[in-house]
Parts: sequence; C-alpha cells; structure tokens
Amino acid sequence: MVLRNDRRGITGIVDAMIFIVIMSLVFSALYANSQHETEDCRAAEISGNLLSSKVRACDITDSEDSKMLPIADAMAIAVVTGNKNAVDMITSVLDASVGVPGSYLFTMTYNGKTLSIGKESGIQTSGFECESVVTYGGILKTELRLY
Repeated sequence: MVLRNDRRGITGIVDAMIFIVIMSLVFSALYANSQHETEDCRAAEISGNLLSSKVRACDITDSEDSKMLPIADAMAIAVVTGNKNAVDMITSVLDASVGVPGSYLFTMTYNGKTLSIGKESGIQTSGFECESVVTYGGILKTELRLY
C-alpha cells in the first residue's frame, strides 16, 4: 500500500540509478582513452628529453675538457668504446625517468655496433625509435621500450 502512494519516489530512484550507470560508463571510457594516449607517448617523451640533453666531456671521458657534448655523442662513445662512465650516466638518467630501475630496454646502434641497457621483461607498455646525428659523423639509432 505504501508503494501505491509513493510512485514518484521509486521513479526518481530508478532514474537516478540509470543516470549513475550511464555516467560510470562514460567516465570509464574517457579514462581508458586518456590512459592509452599517455602510455603511447611516454617512451617518446623520455627519449626526446634524454636526446635533447648535453653532458660535459670530462664526465664521461678521462680528459679535463669541460666542453658540452650532445648526449648522442656520449651514447656513440659508449657504443664504440664501452665507456663505463657514459653507460652508468645513461642508466641513472633512464632509471630516474622511468621510475622503476631496469624496467626498460634501451638499445643504441652506431656504425654497426650495438649496446643495450636494461632488460626485456614482461609486457611492453610503450616503445619509441629515433635517429640522431652524431657531431663527428654517422647516425645513432636509439630504441626505448618500456615494460
């Protein structure tokens, strides 16, 4: 008998529930799309920031030269000579940028030689490849995969 007298209340509750369900679906779709776009460009942003930076020559070599070098030159030195200082510097920058140390695979190729930092583990969430011109000649190819 109470239901017969209060039909507006039931209609209002049902209407509110339908509205909540529809809005939940809309917000979850928007959230999923925004998350997907962020993951796709994350490796590109990290690579872009890394490759646009410069380092002092004395930080990666045994010289006293404080000349600023593009990071692509330091990477080329690391690939050709296996310079531990350059590899450690690149590793520390990537660890800080990615947030989880070693949850990436960064591959550098220069003049037919390849050097990889990190490890391939799990499902790849983002990836980016690019080429950079080295000051002293040649092209450095880099690939960053995030896991």
